[in-house]
Amino acid sequence: MGDYDEDTAFLGQTGPYFWTTFFLLNTVFVSTGFNGLYIVFVGAAPKHHCLIPDVNLTEEWRNAIIPFTIVDGEEVQSQCSRYRLDVVRNLSAEGYIPGRDVNLTNLEQERCLDGWNYSKEIYQSNIVTEWDLVCDDQWKVPFASSTLFVGYLVGSLISGQLSDRFGRKKVVFISLGAQCFSVLLQSFSHSWRMFCIMFLFVGASQISIYISAFVLGTEVLSKTMRVLFTTLGAFLFYCIGYMTLPWIAYGIREWRTLLAVLATTAVVYIPLWWFIPESPRWLITQGRVEEAEAIVRDAARKNNVEAPSVIFKESEAMPPSRTYTMLDVLKSKNIRCITLMCLLLWMAINIGYFGLSLNTSNLSGNPFMNCFLSATSEVPAYIVSTWLLKKCPRRALLSSFLVIGGGVLLLIQFIPDTLQNVALALEMTGKFGFTIAFSIVYIYTAEIYPTVLRNVGMGMCSSAARIGSITAPYVIYLGTYNKVLPYILMGSLTIASSVVNFFLPETLNKDLPETVEQMQECQGLCNGPKKRKYIENGGTVGYMAMPAVAYFLRDWRMLMIPMAASGLIYVPLWWLVPESPRWLLAQGHMKEAEAILRDAAKENNIEAPQAIFTQAEAEDALAMKEKKYNILVILRSCNVFSITLLCSFLWIIITISYFALILNTSNLHGDPYLNCFFSALTEVPAYIVALLLLQHCSRHFCQSSSLFLGGIMILCVHLIPIGLPGVAVFLEMLGKFGITSAFCIVYSITSELFPTVIRNSAMGCCSMAARIGTIISPFIIYLGQYYKALPYILMGCLAICGAISCLLLPETFGKALPETISQMQQIWRWRGKKVKEVENGESTAEYQSKESKL
Repeated sequence: MGDYDEDTAFLGQTGPYFWTTFFLLNTVFVSTGFNGLYIVFVGAAPKHHCLIPDVNLTEEWRNAIIPFTIVDGEEVQSQCSRYRLDVVRNLSAEGYIPGRDVNLTNLEQERCLDGWNYSKEIYQSNIVTEWDLVCDDQWKVPFASSTLFVGYLVGSLISGQLSDRFGRKKVVFISLGAQCFSVLLQSFSHSWRMFCIMFLFVGASQISIYISAFVLGTEVLSKTMRVLFTTLGAFLFYCIGYMTLPWIAYGIREWRTLLAVLATTAVVYIPLWWFIPESPRWLITQGRVEEAEAIVRDAARKNNVEAPSVIFKESEAMPPSRTYTMLDVLKSKNIRCITLMCLLLWMAINIGYFGLSLNTSNLSGNPFMNCFLSATSEVPAYIVSTWLLKKCPRRALLSSFLVIGGGVLLLIQFIPDTLQNVALALEMTGKFGFTIAFSIVYIYTAEIYPTVLRNVGMGMCSSAARIGSITAPYVIYLGTYNKVLPYILMGSLTIASSVVNFFLPETLNKDLPETVEQMQECQGLCNGPKKRKYIENGGTVGYMAMPAVAYFLRDWRMLMIPMAASGLIYVPLWWLVPESPRWLLAQGHMKEAEAILRDAAKENNIEAPQAIFTQAEAEDALAMKEKKYNILVILRSCNVFSITLLCSFLWIIITISYFALILNTSNLHGDPYLNCFFSALTEVPAYIVALLLLQHCSRHFCQSSSLFLGGIMILCVHLIPIGLPGVAVFLEMLGKFGITSAFCIVYSITSELFPTVIRNSAMGCCSMAARIGTIISPFIIYLGQYYKALPYILMGCLAICGAISCLLLPETFGKALPETISQMQQIWRWRGKKVKEVENGESTAEYQSKESKL
């Protein structure tokens, strides 16, 4: 199959045809914002208490028959119990006064045997008031919400297959009709079971509309308008429907009428059948080239451009008999890897997104206004994501906003009950982050999969996402036991998932793949890097998780047990992580090194040469096998010893500051768990910045600038007045940011300085020297008992000294890793001296060519 984008380049990137298709397709998404989320109002539980039948009770006893209970620190009337009616009736008949003659706490209570009395202040009727879905039946509301998402799961599985077989356009309009019919039938539900069954069909049809229309727009529109459609278009028009929903629900407080009105809105989409085209890309994959050409020629006519006589070559048509299914996703290791990571991302994002959407009725204030604010927060999110997707890498964007969304949710639990508006603002900020992530993951997934598998891939990811959305109502339901528990779960899951997408291939400025082979050419970290790169320290994830675990396990012995048990998950990695081929060569194990490299070439879908190492290299390997190196080699060469001494000094001062700042988190102003989490969170951007610096800047600049920044910020901490503890904490976190970057960079620099034959020994020496720093760090913090500013002065001065001393080290940026001691000595360039030869007479160019071969 040829390149569709090149074949249709004559249409241009914009024009009347593209804009008309853009707006017509986007109107379809408005209906998906209307339907489904009406459960926020239809399933909301109004204020209620036990119904008191019309019996002979005095006014005092009628007011006192409902007991009071403590909920979230407030005394409120019980919603599920009352004092025994027969006892209260006898006490009332005998003339006793409640609270004066009778101690109410001693009275026996009973359940609401006569039903409930519901407040009609907000809702006239909904499924909760009609079928009494409260107290013992309260679980039926989140179950009803879950049936919508089970429908999403079913629809995601079916719609992908149907759309790839029968076409995108047909599935969109059939699904619109099915959605209209399902919602209308749901409005006539005579029981909770019928409501749930119809809700399943609503979910299946709604997600079918969304996925099929989304893929149709992705394939029909030009490369420029594709990003606009998949962000500011599809999601924004969905958001318009979502924003309109609370105002329709505000005007129609009776749930059956509300559903009937929402169902009839689908009628306006009938004329669009004659204006929205089928996907030419899909038609070509089905071998229907003539129909595809007719659509493209019509597009050329509407855009006032002339189409060539032959648009698609006959050879571009794919055999119509070839049908791709989910089994094709499992055949390739590369696609399996990518799909698995996409599934995890979609699940985590959906738990957060739908959890926050369904939680609007539980927030303080007017539920209609809260729903509107929740929907409104999505508008700037889609605008921002549209702009960012045009300029920024997908992986960095997705991780950044997942961390923002998850981090803000974790902060909500620390907001006092008296600051409800602050908690509401944080929740809307979290919704902002999740919405951007939701927008990005859709276009990211669509760009990863090829045309022949795009709808199947999107359907599988959407199906996995439904597991998240099915779980979301129960995550919110946990708030009935502890109101902060949903936020902790959603925040932790999101931050953990932000690491996954770093292993997906980057798709920025790439053409949409058409075939499975073209998708496999999209190389990412999942398939192994093509060149040496520096990635974020994975230890930060564990560091961020630690305060959350410690927050719940306050007993130190119980805390140690899960931390020790977590090591068991690493056992299978023995069979997945290879040995270092460089070390094997240094030990003379050339065949084992070749076997590892051939396996790497196989996984990367490239062909290895017949002989990876030359005969001369084989002889060198045999010679190396006879020559053993130990730590004493470092002492024999003045050059090696000087480099080791400088590196050891750097490691000592960096670890002093790094671990002292970590140990000092419990001494900072505020909650120690939150301070520890913030201290861990600062490491994420620190490692990202270190990665960018190491890729583009000299090692001298990387190490010096990060240490200088950390040292200056730490020195400034003791200058902050006592009345501004927040500023002092902020400066300390900036200092931690600089020191963390330096910690990451010094690892990379040290590994680049030393040759393969002694690299592990030298790294061990430097790490051993660093332990001196870690041993000293607790005593540095202890000095604060005598003079509070002394630890900051010492750490700051040491960091600045390190920034200066690292300039004495040789520069390794852009240099090949040394293999022998002689090659390491060549890296050190004394002023006025230029070494031209390396060991065995090899030139630098020859050595670097050998490096590139490795």
